[in-house]
Amino acid sequence: MIFNVEAGTPRLYDFDDDVHVAITYELDRDLTIVRRQVFGILDFLGAIGGLSGALRGLFGKLIVIFQF
Repeated sequence: MIFNVEAGTPRLYDFDDDVHVAITYELDRDLTIVRRQVFGILDFLGAIGGLSGALRGLFGKLIVIFQF
């Protein structure tokens, strides 16, 4: 459930007109939402210069190392 609906205490209507029932919704400003995102190794490689460039550099170095 996204929103929590609770009945509040009854109180007088603030305006002088012909309204019989009023429904109000109040927001709770103390609500804290924490959202986390997992940052994996592929996301890291993509962030530092592109995944294809990182893999090309990695495999290029592996070929140079194992060539000798």
